[in-house]
Amino acid sequence: MFKNYMMTLVVFFFGVTSIAFAKDYKIPDGVTVLTEKQLLTQVIGNTLSGNNKWFEYFDPSGKELMKGRFRAEWLQTELNEGSWEIHKSLLCRKFDDARIAAIYDGCFTIAFDGNEVTMYKDNGYRYDDPYSPILILSGNPKNL
Repeated sequence: MFKNYMMTLVVFFFGVTSIAFAKDYKIPDGVTVLTEKQLLTQVIGNTLSGNNKWFEYFDPSGKELMKGRFRAEWLQTELNEGSWEIHKSLLCRKFDDARIAAIYDGCFTIAFDGNEVTMYKDNGYRYDDPYSPILILSGNPKNL
């Protein structure tokens, strides 16, 4: 089974906050996940959506190619922001709000089937979203 070994990364924003991504990421047999380049061209600059109940727009306009900001809308009422980072085949996100971050921060590998998105956690298990299917939407349709 293919394993990606991560180095510990430190992200600095609004003071000093670190995100450590030193885990083995397992990719399930028979699954082809997006590469670093594919994440940059197919996810960054676009929006992930959970059955039109939540939206996350990954803004490409940061100063660094592999890092940026994202904005999220959940259930048409809650807005959140955070930072994203790509490292090899991982898309990592960190929410600014500590209470949200404690639940939703982390890295995923991503696979596409048409415009449907499957996200995998570090243990290789599929991330089961209660608002599946997760779709990739072109651009920023919610103007986040």
